Amino acid sequence: MLTRLTTLAARRSVRTINAGTATTLFNQRAVRFSSDSDPAFAPKRKAGVDDQMESDINGMLQNLVDDAKGKQRPLLFMKGTPAQPQCGFSMQVVRVLHAEGVEFDAVNVLEDPLIREGVKSFSEWPTIPQLYVDGDFLGGCDVITSMHQEGELNQVLVEAGCVKE
Repeated sequence: MLTRLTTLAARRSVRTINAGTATTLFNQRAVRFSSDSDPAFAPKRKAGVDDQMESDINGMLQNLVDDAKGKQRPLLFMKGTPAQPQCGFSMQVVRVLHAEGVEFDAVNVLEDPLIREGVKSFSEWPTIPQLYVDGDFLGGCDVITSMHQEGELNQVLVEAGCVKE
């Protein structure tokens, strides 16, 4: 359900936008307004901590992907579990994988916020769920559903040794 917000534009005209656009506009304006402030008030981070943590998370995610590849099983980063998905998009990908008759590993990103955000930067894909097959990122719900409907997903799974023809 989209929340509708009314905002007063710079020209004093009123327009209706959805909540996502409102957040984007707010963030853009917040950056613009804060960029005029003195650099002494800018947020400070400890050098290397964020980079090291990101490196550790990427290494852990790569290990998960490599492990699934070694077992010839797809790896699904999802919200919830295959038995109890917490998101309609995750549920859809689980249904597709069940329809393909493939056993797969799943990681519940809701259990750890670092994994939830880390997997997005790891794959350079902004949404969850995310499916990896044979060590390669295939895509999210729309991509996987489309590949399934076109028969491409089965071909990828067969070539990766995840299912028999």
